[in-house]
Amino acid sequence: MRAAIAKAAAAEAEAQPKPTSLHDLTKVTSSRSADASKPVITRQDVTNVNSVSAVPQHRSVKKARHSFTSWLVSTWSGNGAFLLICSGCCILGFSLLWMAVPECDGCGTDASFAQAIWFAWCIFFDPGTQTGLAADGTVSHWHRFIAAIFSIGGFVFNLFLLGLVVDKIRTTIGRWQTHHKATY
Repeated sequence: MRAAIAKAAAAEAEAQPKPTSLHDLTKVTSSRSADASKPVITRQDVTNVNSVSAVPQHRSVKKARHSFTSWLVSTWSGNGAFLLICSGCCILGFSLLWMAVPECDGCGTDASFAQAIWFAWCIFFDPGTQTGLAADGTVSHWHRFIAAIFSIGGFVFNLFLLGLVVDKIRTTIGRWQTHHKATY
């Protein structure tokens, strides 16, 4: 009985088509010369070359997700958002601080929120703006100190922004060199 089952299993295994690779079909063997015509690949052979089963397998692909911190630190959009948030907070904070100190006669601004925001913007993005403050006694030491500290903060922010832009350009040029073999 076991012999009959084994014989039936062997016959069934031989009856099923075996997967044939394209390499096996085109390879020169001792029974076929190099200038003999190559066998024609049938549709069944092509199916067997690509996959063992003709039924497509549906795989679930998981995408990597960033945590908020890793997105902020390791992506271009996160870096840009971080710098935008920092600049907004700094400008708002400086303008509120500028409005909190007594009004300055030699500064050319009043204590209004619109004037304070404009002055904060100018000092933050152009670190030389504080040199326009009068050198005489009409500007208090507090005003000079706040303007100098905020000017240094704006200068550091501009360095970070410039570093982000330069790094993006460097990465893009590296990608062009790798993929396109060109740098222009």
